[in-house]
Amino acid sequence: MMPMIRQIMLEASNSLAVSIIAKATVVMALGLIVAWLARGNRAAVRHVMLAASFAVLLALPGASLLVPRVRIAVAREPAAPPPVVRAIDVTQTIAPAVAGDAVLTSAIRQRTQHEFTLDDLLLAGWMAGAAIFVLRIIAGLREVHLLRRSGLAWRAGQVIVDRMASDAGIHRHVEVLLHESLPTPWTCGIFLPAIVLPSDVQNWQGEDLSRAIIHELEHVRRGDWVSQCLARSVCAAYWFHPLVWIAWCRLLLEAERACDDAVLRRSDATAYADQLVGLARRLSAAQRSPLLALVSRADLARRVGAVLDSRQPRGRAGGLSLALATTTAMVMVISMSSLMLVATPQAMQTQTVTPPQFDAVSVKQIDPKGKGGPVREKPDPLRLVAQWQPATLDRTASATRTTPKFEVASIKPCDPSGGRGGGPIPGRLYLKCVSVKDLIGIAYRDYADGRPPVGFRLGSSGNPITGGPAWISSAFYEINAKPEGSPSPGTMRGPMLQALLEDRFKVKIRRNTKEVPAYALTVAKSGFKLKSLEGGCLKTPAGEPPGPLEPGQRRCGGMTMNIARAGATLDFKATTVAEFSQDVRNFVGRPVVDKTAIAGVFDFHLEFEPEENTAGLGPGVPSEPSGLPSIFTALQEQLGLKLESGVTGLDEVIVIENVERPTYN
Repeated sequence: MMPMIRQIMLEASNSLAVSIIAKATVVMALGLIVAWLARGNRAAVRHVMLAASFAVLLALPGASLLVPRVRIAVAREPAAPPPVVRAIDVTQTIAPAVAGDAVLTSAIRQRTQHEFTLDDLLLAGWMAGAAIFVLRIIAGLREVHLLRRSGLAWRAGQVIVDRMASDAGIHRHVEVLLHESLPTPWTCGIFLPAIVLPSDVQNWQGEDLSRAIIHELEHVRRGDWVSQCLARSVCAAYWFHPLVWIAWCRLLLEAERACDDAVLRRSDATAYADQLVGLARRLSAAQRSPLLALVSRADLARRVGAVLDSRQPRGRAGGLSLALATTTAMVMVISMSSLMLVATPQAMQTQTVTPPQFDAVSVKQIDPKGKGGPVREKPDPLRLVAQWQPATLDRTASATRTTPKFEVASIKPCDPSGGRGGGPIPGRLYLKCVSVKDLIGIAYRDYADGRPPVGFRLGSSGNPITGGPAWISSAFYEINAKPEGSPSPGTMRGPMLQALLEDRFKVKIRRNTKEVPAYALTVAKSGFKLKSLEGGCLKTPAGEPPGPLEPGQRRCGGMTMNIARAGATLDFKATTVAEFSQDVRNFVGRPVVDKTAIAGVFDFHLEFEPEENTAGLGPGVPSEPSGLPSIFTALQEQLGLKLESGVTGLDEVIVIENVERPTYN
């Protein structure tokens, strides 16, 4: 139960909207509890407490953006150990600048389509509901304006109100109007308050009229119209929250009871109760009341009971109550808006880990026809051959990573029509005309841990990137950075580029997991065509050096990939079907869920025609007809496996929380 509660708290803290809702729930619950505990106190005191709760809710969203965050660590379960890191032996045909342009252009492939998440839909629904309730408030204010314009001034009543207002300590003019459409007295206005009375009030008995005017003048003195409008605005913003509406009804009731207490200081309780019963009859007979009316027919029964209760304390809220409520509200706004929960592993170990490096890297030109030997003609720049072998790397989830910094970094705006990509420069990071969204994709997704993505299918099937302003896809920058020391290209494009973005672009991201369309890997009707390797293979645990092999024994894992415009060939050595499915996702653009239930390890060989956005083939560069099937058909014909749609899988979404335009140099 406790891990679940911690997870819910962390998820609420990660989303600003969910965090505000959670804090609003706490505030309203506390306000209602305190008001209930003060049920033996004066109604005016309870009204102050509830009004303070609404004030906190009104200030909470703005304060959450302005007040500096105070992070509170919440222990979480240790993360699963990371997968085994692979070393790479790359043989790549490179025409000095053209090949680098093609590969890098594939890496920074534009994503212009906006992907809507569940958070986006919930926020849109929230805003739509709030807009509807705000329109009701606007309609109510317009109705108030029309009632005041169409009301008739009552001179005799004005004299009575002026005299009573002076006795009540009100030193501003209160207008008195008559209106035939109102069933009961009503107060409105902030700077120019007005008491609007029913037209037949001229026939009321003197005591009934005096009690009604005292009640309405108390509303004016207390400023109930202001507190009601502000509380109604909070209800519009939190229209879906039941506690807010419960507190709203209680706020109106306590305001009416506080004004009733003012009447009882000068009148008999029984006579006033009879008058309230008469008002209830008037409201029942009336077709409708104004949208922003203070009095409610449902509250009159409770008001009559409170009027006749001689044990009920009465009177105005003192200065101490007001000061205490104001101070408490300010403390709650500042403290609750600044709280932010962050996850920390249960067992934190502090150690320094060297950024990941390749075990070995070799780069050379080859004959584009695949015959080996020296190159005797201009090489095809759109050909990529790579081989992965198992390797090990000590990576601790709770370790503190030491990343080298760029000694000098130049950032300049550029026009993408002049060309994009940029060839590799030894010992430097050079990215030509790259959008900020693609920079974030390279740094936090493709090379997040300093290693190139498996399969080299850059920018097509990785984690989606959402959030951020529109200009991150339309503003392009040229980055030329010189590092300290000699870090690997993957480290420069990953951890070091992350540090540069956070320093110069003020980038802040968070990672969410969501359900996305996926493929299910199943066995085709023809049956699985591979035989399990006898004796299996030797798997090296993460963080441990490879052990010696017995005679005839082989290590688990390893992949050879040959991709060109005329066809692609993949070879997976000593690999399980589950591991194979994870690598296949890099070529189909969706997560792949293994549903074959096939055990054992196998050697996979797959030949297929690559898509246009496969690595080595720049965006928009068509593949040459090879006569090979698509990867979907190749899986069925060559391996006896099938990819089926209609399922969902978990994928990580990178959410941009903050980004700013950089200063140029």
